[in-house]
Amino acid sequence: AFALSALGREREALEAYDRVCALDPRFLPARRMKVVLERGQRNLREAIEDAKKVVTDFPKESGPYVDLANLHLLEGRPEDAQALVRSAIDWGIPAGTLEEAQHLVTRALRGPLWPKSYEYKSEHYTVSSDINQRICFEAATLLEKFYTKFNLHLRHVPPQEKRVFRVFLFSGRAGYDAYTRDLIGQEKNNTNGLYSGLVKQLLIWNLPDFENMMRTVRHEGFHQYLDRLTSDAPVWLNEGLAEYYEGSKL
Repeated sequence: AFALSALGREREALEAYDRVCALDPRFLPARRMKVVLERGQRNLREAIEDAKKVVTDFPKESGPYVDLANLHLLEGRPEDAQALVRSAIDWGIPAGTLEEAQHLVTRALRGPLWPKSYEYKSEHYTVSSDINQRICFEAATLLEKFYTKFNLHLRHVPPQEKRVFRVFLFSGRAGYDAYTRDLIGQEKNNTNGLYSGLVKQLLIWNLPDFENMMRTVRHEGFHQYLDRLTSDAPVWLNEGLAEYYEGSKL
Protein backbone atom coordinates (compact mmCIF):
# COMPACT_ATOMS: atom_id res chain seq x y z
CA ALA A 1 0.00 0.00 0.00
CA PHE A 2 2.81 2.39 0.90
CA ALA A 3 4.69 1.61 -2.33
CA LEU A 4 1.60 2.19 -4.46
CA SER A 5 1.06 5.51 -2.73
CA ALA A 6 4.67 6.53 -3.36
CA LEU A 7 4.22 5.69 -7.05
CA GLY A 8 1.21 7.99 -7.25
CA ARG A 9 -1.26 5.13 -7.68
CA GLU A 10 -3.51 6.44 -4.92
CA ARG A 11 -6.65 4.55 -5.81
CA GLU A 12 -4.87 1.19 -5.74
CA ALA A 13 -3.08 2.23 -2.56
CA LEU A 14 -6.39 3.08 -0.90
CA GLU A 15 -7.80 -0.32 -1.82
CA ALA A 16 -4.71 -1.96 -0.31
CA TYR A 17 -5.07 0.07 2.90
CA ASP A 18 -8.73 -0.99 3.04
CA ARG A 19 -7.59 -4.62 3.03
CA VAL A 20 -4.92 -3.97 5.70
CA CYS A 21 -7.42 -2.24 7.97
CA ALA A 22 -9.89 -5.10 7.53
CA LEU A 23 -7.20 -7.61 8.52
CA ASP A 24 -6.04 -5.64 11.57
CA PRO A 25 -8.22 -2.69 12.68
CA ARG A 26 -5.78 -2.01 15.55
CA PHE A 27 -2.86 -1.23 13.20
CA LEU A 28 -2.81 2.54 13.64
CA PRO A 29 -0.38 3.52 10.81
CA ALA A 30 -2.68 1.93 8.20
CA ARG A 31 -5.78 3.54 9.70
CA ARG A 32 -4.15 7.00 9.56
CA MET A 33 -2.78 6.57 6.04
CA LYS A 34 -6.19 5.44 4.85
CA VAL A 35 -7.67 8.70 6.12
CA VAL A 36 -4.97 10.70 4.30
CA LEU A 37 -5.68 8.95 1.00
CA GLU A 38 -9.44 9.21 1.46
CA ARG A 39 -9.06 12.96 1.71
CA GLY A 40 -7.57 13.03 -1.77
CA GLN A 41 -9.42 10.21 -3.49
CA ARG A 42 -12.90 10.23 -2.04
CA ASN A 43 -14.52 13.14 -0.27
CA LEU A 44 -13.67 15.21 2.74
CA ARG A 45 -16.77 14.22 4.71
CA GLU A 46 -15.93 10.52 4.34
CA ALA A 47 -12.35 11.16 5.48
CA ILE A 48 -13.64 13.08 8.51
CA GLU A 49 -16.03 10.29 9.49
CA ASP A 50 -13.21 7.72 9.30
CA ALA A 51 -10.87 10.03 11.23
CA LYS A 52 -13.46 10.33 14.01
CA LYS A 53 -13.58 6.53 14.24
CA VAL A 54 -9.78 6.40 14.54
CA VAL A 55 -9.88 8.97 17.37
CA THR A 56 -12.55 6.87 19.13
CA ASP A 57 -10.53 3.66 18.74
CA PHE A 58 -7.22 5.28 19.80
CA PRO A 59 -8.20 7.94 22.39
CA LYS A 60 -4.72 8.07 23.96
CA GLU A 61 -2.79 8.66 20.72
CA SER A 62 -2.12 12.26 19.63
CA GLY A 63 -1.73 11.56 15.89
CA PRO A 64 -5.40 10.85 15.15
CA TYR A 65 -6.42 14.09 16.87
CA VAL A 66 -3.97 16.04 14.72
CA ASP A 67 -5.28 14.33 11.56
CA LEU A 68 -8.88 15.16 12.44
CA ALA A 69 -8.04 18.76 13.40
CA ASN A 70 -6.39 19.30 10.00
CA LEU A 71 -9.44 17.86 8.26
CA HIS A 72 -11.70 20.27 10.15
CA LEU A 73 -9.46 23.12 8.98
CA LEU A 74 -9.68 21.92 5.38
CA GLU A 75 -13.44 21.79 5.84
CA GLY A 76 -13.36 25.45 6.88
CA ARG A 77 -14.38 24.76 10.47
CA PRO A 78 -11.55 26.03 12.69
CA GLU A 79 -13.91 26.22 15.68
CA ASP A 80 -14.44 22.45 15.46
CA ALA A 81 -10.67 21.94 15.19
CA GLN A 82 -10.13 24.10 18.27
CA ALA A 83 -12.77 22.19 20.27
CA LEU A 84 -11.14 18.89 19.25
CA VAL A 85 -7.67 19.99 20.40
CA ARG A 86 -9.11 21.08 23.75
CA SER A 87 -10.94 17.79 24.19
CA ALA A 88 -7.73 15.90 23.37
CA ILE A 89 -5.94 17.72 26.19
CA ASP A 90 -8.85 16.90 28.50
CA TRP A 91 -8.40 13.25 27.56
CA GLY A 92 -4.81 13.44 28.77
CA ILE A 93 -2.97 13.93 25.48
CA PRO A 94 0.21 15.97 26.23
CA ALA A 95 -0.29 19.53 25.02
CA GLY A 96 3.20 19.56 23.49
CA THR A 97 2.25 16.87 20.96
CA LEU A 98 -0.66 19.04 19.79
CA GLU A 99 1.30 22.29 19.60
CA GLU A 100 1.52 22.44 15.79
CA ALA A 101 -2.20 21.73 15.36
CA GLN A 102 -3.09 24.36 17.96
CA HIS A 103 -0.86 26.89 16.22
CA LEU A 104 -2.59 26.33 12.88
CA VAL A 105 -6.00 26.61 14.53
CA THR A 106 -5.00 29.93 16.08
CA ARG A 107 -3.81 31.23 12.71
CA ALA A 108 -7.01 30.08 11.04
CA LEU A 109 -9.14 31.88 13.64
CA ARG A 110 -7.14 35.07 14.12
CA GLY A 111 -4.84 35.56 11.16
CA PRO A 112 -1.79 37.85 11.52
CA LEU A 113 -1.36 39.53 14.91
CA TRP A 114 -0.73 43.09 13.72
CA PRO A 115 -0.20 45.87 16.32
CA LYS A 116 -2.73 47.98 14.39
CA SER A 117 -5.07 46.72 11.72
CA TYR A 118 -8.00 47.78 9.58
CA GLU A 119 -10.96 45.76 8.37
CA TYR A 120 -13.78 45.99 5.88
CA LYS A 121 -16.64 43.50 5.67
CA SER A 122 -18.66 43.04 2.49
CA GLU A 123 -21.33 40.47 1.74
CA HIS A 124 -18.93 37.59 1.03
CA TYR A 125 -15.51 38.87 2.17
CA THR A 126 -13.76 40.11 5.29
CA VAL A 127 -10.61 41.98 4.26
CA SER A 128 -8.06 42.89 6.94
CA SER A 129 -4.82 44.83 6.57
CA ASP A 130 -2.13 46.76 8.42
CA ILE A 131 -2.06 49.31 5.54
CA ASN A 132 -5.22 51.41 5.73
CA GLN A 133 -9.02 51.21 5.53
CA ARG A 134 -9.16 52.31 1.90
CA ILE A 135 -7.17 49.35 0.62
CA CYS A 136 -9.49 46.97 2.49
CA PHE A 137 -12.52 48.58 0.85
CA GLU A 138 -11.01 48.54 -2.64
CA ALA A 139 -9.93 44.90 -2.40
CA ALA A 140 -13.32 43.80 -1.04
CA THR A 141 -15.15 45.72 -3.77
CA LEU A 142 -13.02 44.13 -6.50
CA LEU A 143 -13.44 40.65 -5.04
CA GLU A 144 -17.22 41.06 -4.80
CA LYS A 145 -17.39 42.05 -8.48
CA PHE A 146 -15.37 39.01 -9.49
CA TYR A 147 -17.36 36.79 -7.13
CA THR A 148 -20.42 37.71 -9.22
CA LYS A 149 -18.45 36.97 -12.40
CA PHE A 150 -17.32 33.58 -11.09
CA ASN A 151 -20.93 32.72 -10.25
CA LEU A 152 -22.05 33.65 -13.75
CA HIS A 153 -19.23 31.82 -15.55
CA LEU A 154 -18.75 28.78 -13.33
CA ARG A 155 -20.96 27.52 -10.53
CA HIS A 156 -22.53 29.05 -7.46
CA VAL A 157 -20.94 28.38 -4.09
CA PRO A 158 -23.21 25.83 -2.33
CA PRO A 159 -25.95 27.63 -0.35
CA GLN A 160 -24.94 25.92 2.89
CA GLU A 161 -21.55 27.62 2.68
CA LYS A 162 -22.43 30.72 4.69
CA ARG A 163 -18.92 31.48 5.95
CA VAL A 164 -17.17 34.51 4.50
CA PHE A 165 -13.89 34.51 2.58
CA ARG A 166 -10.94 35.76 4.67
CA VAL A 167 -8.37 38.08 3.05
CA PHE A 168 -5.22 39.62 4.57
CA LEU A 169 -3.24 42.40 2.90
CA PHE A 170 0.27 42.95 4.29
CA SER A 171 1.96 46.36 4.29
CA GLY A 172 5.34 44.90 3.34
CA ARG A 173 7.10 41.87 1.95
CA ALA A 174 8.83 41.09 5.26
CA GLY A 175 5.56 40.65 7.15
CA TYR A 176 4.09 38.55 4.35
CA ASP A 177 7.17 36.31 4.22
CA ALA A 178 7.22 35.87 8.01
CA TYR A 179 3.54 34.91 8.14
CA THR A 180 3.66 32.48 5.21
CA ARG A 181 6.84 30.90 6.61
CA ASP A 182 5.12 30.46 9.97
CA LEU A 183 2.03 29.04 8.29
CA ILE A 184 3.52 26.54 5.86
CA GLY A 185 7.04 26.07 7.22
CA GLN A 186 8.86 27.80 4.38
CA GLU A 187 8.93 31.07 2.48
CA LYS A 188 7.10 31.19 -0.83
CA ASN A 189 9.85 32.92 -2.77
CA ASN A 190 8.96 35.15 -5.70
CA THR A 191 5.25 35.20 -4.89
CA ASN A 192 3.09 38.29 -4.68
CA GLY A 193 0.39 36.39 -2.84
CA LEU A 194 -1.03 32.97 -2.14
CA TYR A 195 -4.15 31.17 -1.04
CA SER A 196 -3.86 28.66 1.81
CA GLY A 197 -6.48 25.96 1.47
CA LEU A 198 -5.64 24.70 4.96
CA VAL A 199 -6.53 27.87 6.87
CA LYS A 200 -8.77 29.28 4.09
CA GLN A 201 -6.94 32.60 3.87
CA LEU A 202 -5.96 34.75 0.89
CA LEU A 203 -2.62 36.49 1.59
CA ILE A 204 -1.27 39.41 -0.47
CA TRP A 205 1.54 41.86 0.20
CA ASN A 206 1.53 45.57 -0.70
CA LEU A 207 3.19 45.63 -4.11
CA PRO A 208 4.67 48.95 -5.30
CA ASP A 209 2.51 48.74 -8.43
CA PHE A 210 -1.12 48.97 -7.27
CA GLU A 211 -2.57 47.47 -10.46
CA ASN A 212 -0.20 44.51 -10.18
CA MET A 213 -1.39 44.03 -6.62
CA MET A 214 -5.03 44.01 -7.77
CA ARG A 215 -4.14 41.47 -10.47
CA THR A 216 -2.75 39.27 -7.71
CA VAL A 217 -5.95 39.78 -5.70
CA ARG A 218 -7.99 38.57 -8.70
CA HIS A 219 -5.67 35.60 -9.30
CA GLU A 220 -5.56 34.35 -5.73
CA GLY A 221 -9.22 35.24 -5.26
CA PHE A 222 -10.07 32.70 -7.94
CA HIS A 223 -8.15 29.97 -6.07
CA GLN A 224 -10.09 30.87 -2.94
CA TYR A 225 -13.40 30.71 -4.81
CA LEU A 226 -12.64 27.39 -6.53
CA ASP A 227 -11.68 25.84 -3.20
CA ARG A 228 -15.33 26.22 -2.15
CA LEU A 229 -16.42 24.20 -5.18
CA THR A 230 -13.79 21.45 -5.15
CA SER A 231 -10.74 20.59 -3.08
CA ASP A 232 -9.00 18.52 -5.76
CA ALA A 233 -9.09 20.50 -9.00
CA PRO A 234 -6.19 19.63 -11.35
CA VAL A 235 -3.35 22.16 -11.10
CA TRP A 236 -3.55 22.97 -14.83
CA LEU A 237 -7.23 23.89 -14.46
CA ASN A 238 -6.84 25.81 -11.20
CA GLU A 239 -3.82 27.83 -12.35
CA GLY A 240 -5.03 28.23 -15.91
CA LEU A 241 -8.36 29.75 -14.89
CA ALA A 242 -6.66 31.90 -12.25
CA GLU A 243 -4.39 33.33 -14.95
CA TYR A 244 -7.40 33.93 -17.18
CA TYR A 245 -9.39 35.81 -14.53
CA GLU A 246 -6.32 37.70 -13.34
CA GLY A 247 -6.22 39.53 -16.66
CA SER A 248 -9.93 39.54 -17.48
CA LYS A 249 -12.17 42.58 -17.35
CA LEU A 250 -15.62 43.02 -15.92
